[in-house]
Amino acid sequence: MRAITLALVASLGCAAPAGAIGDRTVDPTVEISPDGVGGGFGVGNPGPDNEGKPPAELKYVVLEQGTCMLGVLPNADGSFATIWGRFFVTILVDGDGSEQVVDAGCIPDGDPPPAPPPPPPSPAEVWGFVPLADSKIGVSPGGDGLTGLATLLWYDGPRQPVTLGPLNLRGYSLTATVRPVSYRWRMGNDPDPAKETTYRTRTAGSPEEPAVSHVYERKGDYTLRMEVMWQGTYTFSGFGVTTDRALGGVTVVRTRPYHVAEARSVRP
Repeated sequence: MRAITLALVASLGCAAPAGAIGDRTVDPTVEISPDGVGGGFGVGNPGPDNEGKPPAELKYVVLEQGTCMLGVLPNADGSFATIWGRFFVTILVDGDGSEQVVDAGCIPDGDPPPAPPPPPPSPAEVWGFVPLADSKIGVSPGGDGLTGLATLLWYDGPRQPVTLGPLNLRGYSLTATVRPVSYRWRMGNDPDPAKETTYRTRTAGSPEEPAVSHVYERKGDYTLRMEVMWQGTYTFSGFGVTTDRALGGVTVVRTRPYHVAEARSVRP
């Protein structure tokens, strides 16, 4: 285990108030889910039961590594005096265990240790700046549904990746790309979420090829709920660091009321 005589840790983790991410207030139907909760399954994972992993935390650590020679000065007797200092290394530590040296230097005795760079952009901050595309629930029949008749659902919104940047955040140059990756559909047919009919799909669907087909057996007023999981990556550079990182997941929720009438046979 590495001997550490001084460790100054600057953690990027910070709590944001509900409804706010970074400096942007977001729609209350946008749920930040860094562990993938609410959105289905992560990109590249084999099935709906594998949620996206939260991004590993980044932090800077400043370590004192011993003494170092700053230079020499001549003495009156012709000899030389060595000027010693303290050697510090600044390391960016990833939660997955990897490390990257971003700065090193010799500091004169009596001077304070070097301050770590500003915290790198966090996934929550990046999501606060990403212009998530607006979307709605596509449904057929478009008016009232009918008992015994299939109600068809699809994602009605942009399908192309959404890009951010470049922008400057605390001296870091930042870019990001995100895309919708999975969908969860709640049919609103039971107040108990455990009993409510729920579908999970990787496909957005369309009017021609809907993502979900559901038959209501009872008439009534229901609330349709669509949860779209967005995932992506971001890149930042600055203060000796350039890195690509996963953003984790954000779930964007859309709802709409839906009335189902009872289908009646018509007698001649």
